[in-house]
Amino acid sequence: MKITFFLSIVLACWLPLYGQSSGSELVERADKFQRQGNYEEAIALYSQALSANPGLVDAYVGRARAREMIRDHAGAVTDYSIYLELHPDNFDILLARANARYRLGHFLQALADYKRLLTLPPGETNVVMFQRSASPKGTRQITTAQSDLRPSLYNYIGLTSYKLEDYTQALAWLDSAILLQPREADYYVNRGMVYEKTSIEKAIADYEHALKINPGHTQALSNLGVLRARSGQGTDYFDKAIESDESMLQPYLERAYHRMQGGFFKGALEDYNSALAIEKSDPEIWLNRGFVKERLNDPKGEYAD
Repeated sequence: MKITFFLSIVLACWLPLYGQSSGSELVERADKFQRQGNYEEAIALYSQALSANPGLVDAYVGRARAREMIRDHAGAVTDYSIYLELHPDNFDILLARANARYRLGHFLQALADYKRLLTLPPGETNVVMFQRSASPKGTRQITTAQSDLRPSLYNYIGLTSYKLEDYTQALAWLDSAILLQPREADYYVNRGMVYEKTSIEKAIADYEHALKINPGHTQALSNLGVLRARSGQGTDYFDKAIESDESMLQPYLERAYHRMQGGFFKGALEDYNSALAIEKSDPEIWLNRGFVKERLNDPKGEYAD
């Protein structure tokens, strides 16, 4: 009887420690998978670790980051939110959640997170701030002091306001970003996008200013090309944008459209082929390539597209 009672006490003390140990080991393995780029395996191991020990809160962050890599931004937001319930003032994680919400199109929630970041006291952070723009090769800054991140946050808030169609607020925030960092081309491009809703002349001026800072800025070249093409000018800007960044979708689509309008169907076909190599899930691209194949007397290809 005494032996049974003693074993019960030992088991009661040992099992929670075993769960904590096994959970920590699972997190270490998950971290390794994440570094190797095996995100599905990492997510599975983080989930197992949290089942073994829900107190391993860093596992929520690891799983969130792995989920973002497979574009499960909704799952990432959930994990970041659980972590923030316990650590509401963690700058890095709050920024990560804001970005994930932005990617989901949850702009009001993203805006609230970005604005809250401005209220947090200055401190140290290991965050890598990407200047948000439409280009996949946007500028990035690596800083350690949160106070140095304010221009980037103003930029984020400005673009989020733009998505919410609050153009007055968008311009005010982007003006503030430019005031603090007048040599950042992305900010002028983003403000130009807002100005397209109110003043085409000011939009063109911002895109041209961005190109003075960075002559190869893909988004500035592409956006300026669209505005110039409306007035009947050539597609040189699209050519330069594609030369600057072959991974960006929009210049191919814009140039293809203008080539098709001008009767240069073979060139339009080449551009739609390049566009589909980047993005296969947009039905409009397949449809437009079908129209081009119709003009090129390719009925089988037209039907397939």
